[in-house]
Amino acid sequence: MKVLVIYASTEGHTKKIAEYIAQKLRDEHHEVELVSGNNMNNEPKLETFDGLIIGASVHMGTHPENLKIFAKQHIDVLKQKQTAFFSVCMMARNPLPEKQQEARKYVQDFIKETGWEPNIHQIFAGAIKYSKYGFLMKMVMKRIAKKEGADTDTSKDYEYTDWNAVTEFANRFANSLGE
Repeated sequence: MKVLVIYASTEGHTKKIAEYIAQKLRDEHHEVELVSGNNMNNEPKLETFDGLIIGASVHMGTHPENLKIFAKQHIDVLKQKQTAFFSVCMMARNPLPEKQQEARKYVQDFIKETGWEPNIHQIFAGAIKYSKYGFLMKMVMKRIAKKEGADTDTSKDYEYTDWNAVTEFANRFANSLGE
């Protein structure tokens, strides 16, 4: 089966997750095209794919506007295909029910805004990439991390993604494609 994986990534972690998912699907003998949603000048023809996965990170409480626009513009095709959505959100690393609910709300907002109900959706904890931030952003992220009980040593980057959950997501999507 032919699968398109579109991702929008700010510091590169969502891209890393998308690449991992694409490789897992290739391991299951699917043909996969991986496309950055940050810059879709030559948009692939969605009709030529059996399945589509869209992945996006949450920043400032929302997913990237360009992916929302993309989903709205292609809603008819998305409704006809096997689809999945993954959200990368630091809130997902916190086990408190109210934090998990907040992470789910970001996905619900995306679905509501776009009108697209993916067949499968999943939330993954992301990363704090202090090395990618300028001074001001580093201080803002440190403050947020401290408030959320995350790592605050700005000399290091921190990854919170549960890669077993990412593997399960990829396998579930592969299984949903059938043969």
